[in-house]
Amino acid sequence: MNLFHNDGTNWYRIPSLIATPGGTLIATCDKRKGSYNDHGQDTDLVMRRSVDGGKTWAPQVTLATRQGATIHSGPSLVDARENRVFKFYKVDPCVNNHIAHFNELRDRPDHWHNWGVGNFMIQSDDDGQTWSKPRRIDIDHPDASLPARVGNSVHGIQMSDGTLLIQAYCACGTEFKYDSDMPTRAFLLISENGGKTWYSGATWSPGYACQEYVIAETTDGHVYVNHRGLGPHRRALWIDDYRCNHNTLRDEPQLPEPVCHAGMHRAGDTLWFVNPSIENHDRKYREDTRRNLVLYCSDDDGLTWQKHSQLASGPSGYADLTAFPDGRLGCLYEAGDVRYDDRIDFEVIDVR
Repeated sequence: MNLFHNDGTNWYRIPSLIATPGGTLIATCDKRKGSYNDHGQDTDLVMRRSVDGGKTWAPQVTLATRQGATIHSGPSLVDARENRVFKFYKVDPCVNNHIAHFNELRDRPDHWHNWGVGNFMIQSDDDGQTWSKPRRIDIDHPDASLPARVGNSVHGIQMSDGTLLIQAYCACGTEFKYDSDMPTRAFLLISENGGKTWYSGATWSPGYACQEYVIAETTDGHVYVNHRGLGPHRRALWIDDYRCNHNTLRDEPQLPEPVCHAGMHRAGDTLWFVNPSIENHDRKYREDTRRNLVLYCSDDDGLTWQKHSQLASGPSGYADLTAFPDGRLGCLYEAGDVRYDDRIDFEVIDVR
């Protein structure tokens, strides 16, 4: 089922999908006005909701917009204990020159902070029908050379003890370098008081794509991380102490890496993972490797993975997963007939 379709004027990218404790599905993404590029054009954060398991969806709603700003979708998050939903996003000026943008944020941080650059959070206590006013979240990390940011799209998690975790990252160099060379940190952003305050926790050094990784709680109460890389395989790590440990990513040869974001969700004792299942050996983005969307499963916290099913054979890209109370999965993913990001589709997968 198609939820967001590029019409030549607006391009929809970077999907996030969550299911609330009440059973409502909330799908969010970027609405890029005039271009599919990551930067350089006005971009809104938009949402659609379903209260019948994805059979029908309410019309599109804008959650955040500002003229002259690129608003990037960050993680979605469910606090099941409070029946509360959080949505995070990032605000930047519409600048398509990465070097100039880096230098401006480095040299004039107060100016751009006052302008509105940064991380923001909105929350809903009625399954996404209404949302709070945005609240800025300034993230501290000891290694950051630029203001730290929340990660890109997908969703965070709530640990069994109620702790909330989302993805975050920062640049660590004083000169701009391209993604493969830029010193960076990826880290967990933690709240132990229901989202009122946040602090940085376990950290690792991914270099490339520091903002794009997925997380899940393991059966023994730790955290499993699956990270985008430069191919040909995904990268992974297991974090014993999500509050303070620094860890090293390892190659994950069981999961092909097309150089693309991915989705992951725990349902019961099973981890589910989805991405375009093509090995990219060129160590750079390649559009032709963003196809063949495949669902994988693991019953041992990511130690071993098995291919479950193919969701799309043609062009496909970023994806996110959630679970229904009856054991089925929902997948929100980029797809197309020509490009992998022509539209964003939703599919229900019966894995019972």
